[in-house]
Amino acid sequence: MSYDSHPFHRTPHRTLLGLAFPVLFSLVAEPLTGLADTAFVARLGPEALAALGIGAMAFSAVFWAFSFLGIGTQTEIANSVGEDNHPRAARIASLACLMAFAVGVVLFAGATPVLDTISSLLGGQGVVLEKASEYMEYRLLGAPAVLVTVACFGALRGVQDMKTALYVAVGINGLNVLLDWLLVFGVGPFPEMGVGGAGLASSISQWIGAMWAVLVTRAKIGLGRDVRFSDCFRLLRIGGDLFIRTGAVLVFLSLCTRAANAAGAEEGAAYQPFGSFSFSPRSFWMRSPSPHNPLWDTSWAGQTQIRRDRLPG
Repeated sequence: MSYDSHPFHRTPHRTLLGLAFPVLFSLVAEPLTGLADTAFVARLGPEALAALGIGAMAFSAVFWAFSFLGIGTQTEIANSVGEDNHPRAARIASLACLMAFAVGVVLFAGATPVLDTISSLLGGQGVVLEKASEYMEYRLLGAPAVLVTVACFGALRGVQDMKTALYVAVGINGLNVLLDWLLVFGVGPFPEMGVGGAGLASSISQWIGAMWAVLVTRAKIGLGRDVRFSDCFRLLRIGGDLFIRTGAVLVFLSLCTRAANAAGAEEGAAYQPFGSFSFSPRSFWMRSPSPHNPLWDTSWAGQTQIRRDRLPG
């Protein structure tokens, strides 16, 4: 596609809004679903709700900290497409998915033995600590899926596909709400799992979402075994500063969670709904420039064309 024929050149405002709104709505879906999770678990009592807050904070911190995989992938693929180097775009997408899966497996293996320690650091005590560890044990099953989805979203946004992330996010969150109802309370043939059921519901829905995202990425960009690990350094370098800044934000949010739960189970339970929505790392884009800001994402809308316009001929 030539520069003059690209929609961003002909109708820049409409194109920008068309790219921004799907990202915006996909981000709104998660905190709303977090409130739905809260509504289900709250019926189990303050200890269960406080435990959900601890587990959700721990996993949001880890997953959001590794969001730089999506940003680096998005940048490199946008540049590759702008250069009409589609084989390299497919190679970067494949490498990003492989890195994300590997990091997820390492997180699962490394965090499983220390779940009680993580819960304790975030203020968990007694029954709250036990339930938080149970929730995180099930949530860890979905760690590779979450990070692979992040990588796929970055790849798709690099080719200016913002709608797939919206469809997958809505699908994941809708399925998560249904599974919460079935597994938390034990409806029909499903066992009553309590707060652990909320963790398992999230993991199941995330694996389904990851497979969906991988299939779309394979169809639109291509995935294969041709990867060059030398490209890892470019992906990591692009997201390095973001990782440090994100870490600082997450330390603050973790301290808030610790302070609330250290005061008691009821205080931790009271903080959880507020934290899941207002201080959700995924909704923090409303207060600062971040990788989840819809305008941040659409800044890549013109990156492909800018890159192509600079090439000779």
